Parts: sequence; structure tokens; C-alpha cells
Amino acid sequence: MRRSWRYRDHLEKNPEALIRQLQKETGLSFLTLKICLLRGLGTAQAIEEFLSPDLRSLADPFSLKGMDRAVERLVQVRSTQEKLRIFGDYDVDGTASAALLLRVFQEFGFTDVDACQPDRFADGYGLNVKAVEKAFAEGVRVLITVDCGITSFEPCLRAWELGLDVIVLDHHQVDPERGIPQAWSVVNAQQSDCPSGLKQLCGCGVAFYLARALRSEGNRKGWFPEGKVPNLKQHLDLVVIATAADMVPLVGDNHVLVSHGLEVLKKTKKPGIQALLEEAGLAFRDFSPSFLGFVLAPRINASGRIQSASLALELLTSQDVARTRFLARELEFCNTTRVQLQNTIWDSIREEVSREIAQGRFQNAVVVASPDWHEGVV
Repeated sequence: MRRSWRYRDHLEKNPEALIRQLQKETGLSFLTLKICLLRGLGTAQAIEEFLSPDLRSLADPFSLKGMDRAVERLVQVRSTQEKLRIFGDYDVDGTASAALLLRVFQEFGFTDVDACQPDRFADGYGLNVKAVEKAFAEGVRVLITVDCGITSFEPCLRAWELGLDVIVLDHHQVDPERGIPQAWSVVNAQQSDCPSGLKQLCGCGVAFYLARALRSEGNRKGWFPEGKVPNLKQHLDLVVIATAADMVPLVGDNHVLVSHGLEVLKKTKKPGIQALLEEAGLAFRDFSPSFLGFVLAPRINASGRIQSASLALELLTSQDVARTRFLARELEFCNTTRVQLQNTIWDSIREEVSREIAQGRFQNAVVVASPDWHEGVV
């Protein structure tokens, strides 16, 4: 096949003249500006916003469909001090999302709030009916799902029958046939009629936008003493870890969140993240999204793969330095075990594939399986 490569449309029309004009406006080099143009940045303003991302440029959190209704219910929860529970997925994104919201709600004056996650082996993925019924029996009146819930039709229906209000915060695709579950509010930019343009956010990004919206409303209602409005930027360390781990596109608002999140991570005050970095010997590394996604994130993921994701959730929420050091050692052990199991699986795959190829099979596809492979690693 012969390929014909074309520049973007705005480069086909005398790009050198455009670059020379942008050089006068920005003072940047010819090569830098050419790269910017190839990224689709065709004006001095767009280039400035990309090279110096500003948190003030983030989209209005209330532009997410369902956000106003979610905030309305949470304001009521704080006023009446109803019991609130966060239900997060067991991967890095879900764990970071739950940790972020738990910290934020406590900072905002919610006094009866906790967080939990499903067990990969006993419960499977996402919200389940058992978790809904358990929450209701324990007095929970509002349940927030993070990084899951958009396809939890039966659990949400059961919650509706019990009178338990569910707020779904998710970023996964909406079922094209069944639509969205029956919940108090669904905040997910993947809804076709959501005007936010924030489809690139990971679950923790959606949780961060809920925190922004709730802080705005709380500030309007006088929740915070003058000059004491919580600084949500401090939680961008969780957002950047989750964004990198979920490998969502680093464009738009994600570019802004990651740029600032990397700086926050370098100076993080969260003892759990500090302990995890120290245990892994990573404390003084120059972080990048790929480094976070392939080095730090697997250590957080490991607990949910090998045993319980609650280890990582406790690590990211605990303020007890000694406890976080213990948990960091446990996660490092889980990750070492995960690597060993993964290598064993790879060895068996190579052996099976080599044998099948030698026998003339696998003409159109390569498929291998084994009941002996670890469910959390495979």
C-alpha cells in the first residue's frame, strides 16, 4: 500500500509565512512553532494557552449534564447530615476518585461519609445489588459511584426501590440501547446531550469537577470561613495519577490538569503517596505521565489485582504516617507478586503459541487461554 502524507489544512497555505508572523507575536523559534502548528495550534493565543496552561481556563463544572442536580442533593446531605457513601471501582482511577471525594467531603463539613470498593473476585466489576442493599441497611441515604455505575441498571433500580438516592459519576460509554440507569443524577460527559465537551476526562477528573461545583455552591452558601475556602489544587496529585493510569487523551482540560498535577505531585503532602514513592525508590524522580502510568500506577493497582483494593484506598486517605508506610510495603509486595504471576503467564503463553505455530495452527488469529491463570493478572 502506498501512502500519501498531507499536512493539516492550515499548513498547506504558505506555512512559512504563518510561522514568521507567529514568531513576531510569540518570540518562539521556527521549529517550536512548526510543531505547534502540526498539533493544531494555529494562533498565538492557542499556543500560549497550550504552553502555559491556566487552571482558570478549565470548563465550568456545571456544564456537565446532571451536575446541578447532583450538587443540589449533596447540599441537602450536608444540611441534614444524612449518611453518604462513595462507591469506587477497584482500579487506580476508581481508587483515586474515591480517595479524592472522601477527602473533599470531609474538608467541606460532611460528617457522616465513608468509601468502599467491590471485591474483584467476589463481586466483579461495578456497583452490585448486594452493595446497594448493604448500604441501605447501614443507614446510607445517598450513594455516589465513581468510575463506574453507567451500566449498573439493576443495582440502581434496586436502590430506587429502597429509596436510596444514587449519584453516578462515570466516564465510560453509555449503553446505546438501554441508555442511562435510573438514578438521582448521572454525571457523565459521554451522554449524547451533555454540552460540556469533557469526554476526555477520566473518572477522577469527573470527581474533581464535582468537587469544584460543590465548592462553588458551598462558598455561595457560606460553608467556609472568610479566607478559608478549600484549595482543590492540592488534590491534583490524585487526578494526575488517575489520568495517566487510565491513558485518556492529554488534550483540552486534561492537558491543564496534568500539567498542574505533575507539579503538585512533586510537592505532595499526602503521606500515603509519599510513602508509596519512598518504598518504590521513586521519591526524587522527575515525573511524567508515562512514568506514572507504567511505574507508579501498577503499584496502586496491585492490591485490587492480588487481594483487596481497600489497601490502596486506605493508603491514599490515611493521615497516619506509620500506617501508610506499612500499607506502602504491602502494596510493593502485592506488585512484586503481580509481576511474578504475570511473567509465569507470559512464559506459558509463549510455550503454547510456539507449539501451535509449529503444528500449523493460528492461520488467522492467535487465541490462548488457561483456567490456571490468575484472574486479577490475566
